[in-house]
Parts: sequence; C-alpha cells; structure tokens
Amino acid sequence: MRTVTEKYKLRRYIKLRHQVVGAWWKEDQGQWHLQIRDLEKDEVFSDYADFFILGYGIVNFWEWPKIQGLHDFKGPYMHSAAYDESFDATGKTIALVGGGSSGIQILPEIRKVAKKVYHYAKTPNWCAPVDFGASELIKRGKIAEGNFNYSEEEKELFTKDPKVLHDHRLEVEESLATFMFPKA
Repeated sequence: MRTVTEKYKLRRYIKLRHQVVGAWWKEDQGQWHLQIRDLEKDEVFSDYADFFILGYGIVNFWEWPKIQGLHDFKGPYMHSAAYDESFDATGKTIALVGGGSSGIQILPEIRKVAKKVYHYAKTPNWCAPVDFGASELIKRGKIAEGNFNYSEEEKELFTKDPKVLHDHRLEVEESLATFMFPKA
C-alpha cells in the first residue's frame, strides 16, 4: 500500500486515525454528507463526497481478548488491529497471543529481532499452500512473483465478450474448489 500511495502521490487524500460516524445521501446536492471523528483530537467535523465506499473491514471493531491481568501489564502491549509500527522488538522478550494475523503476519517478523518470543495460540490455524488457486499464475509463468496483471488485450476481450470473462471466472473458481474439495 505504501508503494502505491507514494507512486501515485495519494497520501494527501488519505486521512488516518479518522472514523466516519455518520453518512447521509443528500439528493438535492447529489452528494454524501459525512460526519467524521478525528480520533487524535476527538473532534467531529463535516465533509461532503461524490462517492462513498464503505470498506471498513473486520479489524475496525476489534476487542481485547479476555485475559485476566492483561491491562495490569506495565510494559507496552497492543492489538494487531491497532499495531504500533514505531514499536521496536529488537532484543526484547515478547509474549504474542493469537494465531490469526498475530501468528501469521507479526510473529515471523518480530522473531527475527526479538531476544525471545512466547507464542500463545488457542486454536491451530490453516494457511493455504503456495499453489492454492495458483493455476493462473502457473499458466502465466508468474508463480515466483505471486501476482500478475491482465494485458490490455485481455481486459478489452473481457469487456467486449462477457462470456469469455464468465468462463475465465469459472476456471479460476474451479481451481480453488478442486484444491479444497479434491475428487475421490
């Protein structure tokens, strides 16, 4: 995200640590009226938008786990949904709770620099193997990169012939379903 933000100079349009607390469509103006809270100043202000895309994701409504004594801890602690990127794990002994994003995204990075990491996970997690749903990557010789872009010709074909796009989507879905539910 940072790379795209920097490449296209988008940072000036992005507000971090803000929360939309209300949104109303104003028919007479043809715009959305927004009430926004600045979480750092704890101030609410109004803004208007031609487009309003609700993309809040599940991590916007996170809760602390119910662990006795958690909030009595005197050192720094944080939730993966509100991770403090300024935190330096170098040389520290860390207790990491959780097998979701904590175990999959945070653990591999902090274990490189931490003195010791204790990892507590209530239930096991499942990670898809590298080739999960990768038939398109393999076909295009892009498995090492892990992604690809459709060519302009392909995009044009998908636009002009919805059946080609539909068939392609079915092919991708089939590769995922076959992996998850192999035929006996």
